[in-house]
Amino acid sequence: NSMNNYYMTEIRINLQTKESKVTFLPDGKLVEFCNIHPKFLGRKAKYGFSGELEAESKNFHKIVKFNLHSPPSVAATISLPDGYVCGEPVLIPREIGGEGEDYSDHVYVGVFATNLKTMESEWMVYDGETMSQEAVLRLGLGGKMVPLGFHGLWINEKDLQEHMT
Repeated sequence: NSMNNYYMTEIRINLQTKESKVTFLPDGKLVEFCNIHPKFLGRKAKYGFSGELEAESKNFHKIVKFNLHSPPSVAATISLPDGYVCGEPVLIPREIGGEGEDYSDHVYVGVFATNLKTMESEWMVYDGETMSQEAVLRLGLGGKMVPLGFHGLWINEKDLQEHMT
């Protein structure tokens, strides 16, 4: 098969012995663009999020929440509404409700989702903590389509204003 397939992979490197170990998540989900709550970058996080690819089309059709403790496992999955695919899931930080890595799922997960029948897109936002199948927000884009494969990053207003100055 000449198609690229992406799997959740844990890579551990021992800096003293220079040995490495690669472990693939055994469920075989095709996933890409794994991400964690930005406040946990460079620190230990319990949860990570990714888009799950349809094997045939290579479009995202689900959002996967991973428990990153060793061995990594799937904690929960959100299926997009029937007939929809989406671009890269973007994490929108929420206020962390406590201390430690157990709170690394305090995010919203936003996606530009496209209805394949109408080719119209919506901005859909899901709760990363509860992983409810119901979006907390569905915002139509006036009949426009965001190209499949679109990438993004969430920047809050305060950080954007600081960047602009």
